Amino acid sequence: MVDPNLDAFLSSGRDSLAYIGFSPFDNKRKIIAFQRTHQFPYMIAVASNVESELAGWYQKRTIYSFGWLLSTIIFFLLTHVLIRLYSAKNSLEEKNRKLQKASEEIKTLEGIVPICSYCKKIRDDKGYWEQVEVYVRRHSHADFSQGICPDCFKKHYSECIDD
Repeated sequence: MVDPNLDAFLSSGRDSLAYIGFSPFDNKRKIIAFQRTHQFPYMIAVASNVESELAGWYQKRTIYSFGWLLSTIIFFLLTHVLIRLYSAKNSLEEKNRKLQKASEEIKTLEGIVPICSYCKKIRDDKGYWEQVEVYVRRHSHADFSQGICPDCFKKHYSECIDD
């Protein structure tokens, strides 16, 4: 049997060698291992079929590879979900802050408001009569601008209207 790996091992002085090679007996790929024995003038050689020895490893490699891939996918999906949840939480908190601020700024007029049927002044809680504009401005954030409606313009400024 001529094997360059064995010749290299014998001339190297090493105690052990393992390699994959072809068996001269059945011409199949084998894992071949040599071990020197220092107490006896022998060398131990062991050979085993590559396919039978590596079959379990191939199966485990496939399972581990699939597990690693699945773990990676789950990690990225969870990361994506957590980022979306964090973003939604921040958005909701911001909307709640704006809503709280708006709620604090809102003043509403409720209930029955006593108003004079002639001059339209409003009686406040202390019994004083005041202009509608003053009362509404004090009890809300509303403000007024002045103008004249078409009916009042005709009634009070009829002399300014040209036929």
